[in-house]
Amino acid sequence: MTSLWLAALLASCSAPETTDRASQKADPAAPRRLSPEAERVYQMTLERDAPPPCSQLARGLKDAPAALLEVAETVTAPPWSAVRAATCLVRHHAASVEPALLRWVHERETMGLGLVTLNHLKHVEPALAARLIAAARSGEYAEAAERRIARVASAATPPGGGVLQK
Repeated sequence: MTSLWLAALLASCSAPETTDRASQKADPAAPRRLSPEAERVYQMTLERDAPPPCSQLARGLKDAPAALLEVAETVTAPPWSAVRAATCLVRHHAASVEPALLRWVHERETMGLGLVTLNHLKHVEPALAARLIAAARSGEYAEAAERRIARVASAATPPGGGVLQK
């Protein structure tokens, strides 16, 4: 009996817990399988205390932004996997995933990813950062976004202001 329970537990822990908005509407209990590249990124982000650098996550991937985006938007456990993928996207691939970042900072459903995005605005090209800030300020969680923007701006603003200022 114990070995059957242990086998079931191990089987349930072997695959990432993911969600997919399209399939979630049809069957909320059905997890989505990651693509091979996203699975590789996911496996590399499992370690909680020693995260690999973004360059290591992207090494050898045919489409690093797509794999990182898939992990960020579908993996729900452990939560730091999605956060690390989102951080790498914002810091190194923001222009190529701009529509996703704009959605993240605007929609309440993706508030966690949006706040990660806002945390790393100083790594984004100024024109894109301005668009992200505008989307966040008009979004579904504008008050929380405004607090985050203010905190990031106070920590990162060079003398004379910058794009993060109102």
